[in-house]
Amino acid sequence: LALLQAGASVTAIDRDADAIATASDRLSEYLESGRLRILHADFTRVDEIAELRGAQFDGVLADLGVSSSQIDRDERGFSFRPGVGLDMRMSSTGESAADLLNHWPVEDLTRVFRDYGDEPRARRLATEVVRRRETRDFVTADDLVGAVRGAFGAGSGPSDFARLFQAIRIAVNDE
Repeated sequence: LALLQAGASVTAIDRDADAIATASDRLSEYLESGRLRILHADFTRVDEIAELRGAQFDGVLADLGVSSSQIDRDERGFSFRPGVGLDMRMSSTGESAADLLNHWPVEDLTRVFRDYGDEPRARRLATEVVRRRETRDFVTADDLVGAVRGAFGAGSGPSDFARLFQAIRIAVNDE
């Protein structure tokens, strides 16, 4: 908004259709004037976005992260609040967090927890996930919280959950 108010033309890229809808409503006057265009795409594949071929920009501003609106909306499945479904997708396509936890082999889960969550006990947690899913699918945040507590003990808490849920989110969205 600040760039648009300062007179700049802006091209925005987001893969979250909800974020695009919110921005389109909020910035409709700039869309109508042609100073703002919003592309539904994954910015990590910018070379594949046909609308940007040959485009030149004076600058790039990257907002790289999950937004509070995604975390705050339980139906998006980014939170470790009780009862929240395990989704975590930035878009409506691809594997959800539940899919990953229910199907990935122990080696891949270990890599996710170790590399994206800086977890030294990654193998222990991955093994616990695989053990638990043999009897019951991972469906809600409670299931992953239970696996973390099962692997690391009752002393595990919000900082562990935040780090390990982030690791799953990174894997789900190929961040």
